[in-house]
Amino acid sequence: MNIHQVLERKKDYIDLLLLADEQENMVDKYLERGDMFVLEDNGVKAECVVTKEAEGFYELKNIAVTPDYQRRGYGKKLIEFLLFHYTDWKVFLVGTGDSENVLNFYKSCGFKESHRIKNFFTDNYNHPMYEHGKQLIDMIYLKLERKKSHQLLRSPDIQLTNDIIAEALGGANEAYVKFCNELTSRKITLEWRYYNDGKAWLAKGIYKWTGARGGQKSMTVFWLSVWEGFFKVTLYFPEKVRDAVLQLPIEETVKERISRSNSLGKLQFFPTVFDLSTDNLFETIFTIVDFKMGTS
Repeated sequence: MNIHQVLERKKDYIDLLLLADEQENMVDKYLERGDMFVLEDNGVKAECVVTKEAEGFYELKNIAVTPDYQRRGYGKKLIEFLLFHYTDWKVFLVGTGDSENVLNFYKSCGFKESHRIKNFFTDNYNHPMYEHGKQLIDMIYLKLERKKSHQLLRSPDIQLTNDIIAEALGGANEAYVKFCNELTSRKITLEWRYYNDGKAWLAKGIYKWTGARGGQKSMTVFWLSVWEGFFKVTLYFPEKVRDAVLQLPIEETVKERISRSNSLGKLQFFPTVFDLSTDNLFETIFTIVDFKMGTS
C-alpha cells in the first residue's frame, strides 16, 4: 500500500472525485488549491483532497474509495495518513450530507458534529442529490480537534510492569504489543528506567551482537516513551546518513518529515519521530530500524 501526493493532472482522477462530490464545477472550486493524495494498493483504491483554511485549520473537501473496495479500511487509512502528514494541524473539518453511514464513518475516526449550513446542497447544486434514497439538504460539518498530549509514567515510584504500560496506553496497547513482538524477532530488547532530567520513564531499544573478534557490542536503536493515547518512538541519525535514509522504500510523508528535521547538538544528529497508536506505519518504521541496525 502506498499513499502519495498528486501535484499534476489531478483531473485524471475525476471519476473518483465525482463519487464524493458529483458536480464537477463544485470540485473545481477546491481541487487546484487543495492538496490531493491517492492511495494505491495494486491499483488506485482511494483519493482525498485537503485545503488549508487557516494556520493549523484544514478541511477535508473530498474523500472517495472505489466502489468495489469500500468498507475495507482504505478511507480510514487516508485519514490516519493526513493526521500524520500535517504536523501543524489543530483542527480538521469535513462537510457532508445527512447520511447516517457517512456520519458514522467520520465519527468512528474521532470527528464530532460541529454545525450545519442550511440548504447547502439545494442552493449550490443544479440537481437534487440523494444518499441511500434520502435527499441531501443541509451540509453537516464535523470537526476533529487535536488534544494536547501529556507524557505518562512520570513518577519514579512506579513499579513498571506490562500491565502498568497497558493501562497507561489504553487502546494503543494492542499496537504496542505488536511493536514489541517485532522487536523480539530482531533481537532488540527494551530497557526501561526512570530519567530524572525528563522526570519520566523511558525505554531504550537496545540491539546487541557479537563483534568480529568475539566481543559483545550494543547500540541504542531508538528511544520509546508513553503518552496519553499513544507511544512515541524516536530514532537519531548522524547528518551524514540523511540522504541514505531518504532513499529507503518508506512512506513519502515520512521522507518529507525527515528532510525537514533539524539537526541537534554539536555532533549534528537529526531525529525521526513517530507517534503510534496503530500499526499503520510499522512497515516504514522497521525499514528504518533495520537500516540503523545495518550500520552497526
